[in-house]
Amino acid sequence: MRRWLIIGGLLGLLAGAAAGGAYFAGLFEAPPERAAGAVEPIEAAPPDLSKIAYFRLTSLMVPAVRGGRFRNYLSFDLQIEVADEATAIGLREREPFLRDALLRSFSKDPVETRDGPADFDSTALRRRLTEVIQGVVGADIATGVLIIRVLPIKG
Repeated sequence: MRRWLIIGGLLGLLAGAAAGGAYFAGLFEAPPERAAGAVEPIEAAPPDLSKIAYFRLTSLMVPAVRGGRFRNYLSFDLQIEVADEATAIGLREREPFLRDALLRSFSKDPVETRDGPADFDSTALRRRLTEVIQGVVGADIATGVLIIRVLPIKG
């Protein structure tokens, strides 16, 4: 008798799992929100990324302060958005000048952190990075900055 109860219970579990899999696979009727004539979202055409190139600037270390006191350093990996690949290659010659300008700017006015070692206003920081970089290479060459990685380093 016990054997039949165990076999019956296992078969019930197996049937339930099969029914759940069939439901989520879409073999049963669609849920009411989709069946009631809901409009499917139209996918927008992706932007043409072949015309955009990036120059990567890695391991840029700047000081970070909290409440006017030095706390730590922040190591950034950045990508500078440029018009084409030839411009990105041409920026390799200007990399020392970029690093120098960024270090000078952030040494005078360090990154202000709030609660944690890497808790800062990323929008304001990207704007500031873009301004400094455009001051070195020109506003027509560098159109934006992407912050790829931030690593707090104890100082």
